[in-house]
Amino acid sequence: MKARVQKLIVPSTLGILTIQWIGGLIITNNFMSGPDAAQVPGFIKYLISVASGIGALWFCHVLFFACCILALLKLIDKNCRLEALGEKSNIFVAAVFVIVMIGASHVLNIKMIPTYRFGYDTMAFLLGYYVFSSEKLLSQLKKFGWICLLIGIGFGVVYFRKFYGICYSDLEVQNNWISIVHAWFTMMGILGVAQAFFEFENNFSVYMCTSNWGIYVNHILIMLILNTLLKPAVPNLPIAVVYLIELFVTLPVSIAMWEVCKRIPVLRYVLYGIKKPKKVENA
Repeated sequence: MKARVQKLIVPSTLGILTIQWIGGLIITNNFMSGPDAAQVPGFIKYLISVASGIGALWFCHVLFFACCILALLKLIDKNCRLEALGEKSNIFVAAVFVIVMIGASHVLNIKMIPTYRFGYDTMAFLLGYYVFSSEKLLSQLKKFGWICLLIGIGFGVVYFRKFYGICYSDLEVQNNWISIVHAWFTMMGILGVAQAFFEFENNFSVYMCTSNWGIYVNHILIMLILNTLLKPAVPNLPIAVVYLIELFVTLPVSIAMWEVCKRIPVLRYVLYGIKKPKKVENA
């Protein structure tokens, strides 16, 4: 838990208070303008920017909560009965767990901030730890994962037709059974197909495994700055071009920011929760 506090809580608190609030400032400046905005005290603007600058780091809060639940379960289950039970899982059991996920999607939601779905994400985390770590299940997914992927794609088409034009982060979208079935079977399919075709290692994959945490932490801030720079040109560009610019600029700049900041002790700690370079790990 001490390691999780350093890795998850430090970047999602100190990191936001010192660096990530800049992204929140960009967001608030898009909504707060004119003479009324000028009357807002600077400290209040800073607090609003901090709240708006959480970005992708909201998941650190949810993941830390899930880690606390796991630690409690391991404290209670000292004989590792849950792990032994999870080892017996098969592809049918994993598929049926989608019903559990549908139920969990209605537990511990924060309606004002719909991305915070503590029940759903914690259940997914625990099933990943206890069930999808089973070698038996993984071998079955490797063989039949393409069936799960086809099911997931089929529900993805239904999802697209039903929710096109609605914000994907709204609870009515996230917690709809169609969304959950689509996500669940697509996830199972990817776990299976990826084992069959992408079970290899090279210099690029090794580098990405040690850099993905930095890319995750950095990318929203980089995208917000890029969006601001692109704003005047966006009306004249096809949306596909805008997305490609976002992709091919955000990724290398996020990596560059990671490579610079991880070498500066204070920034390395507040942004990524890393005290020494040798402690850099896959998130």
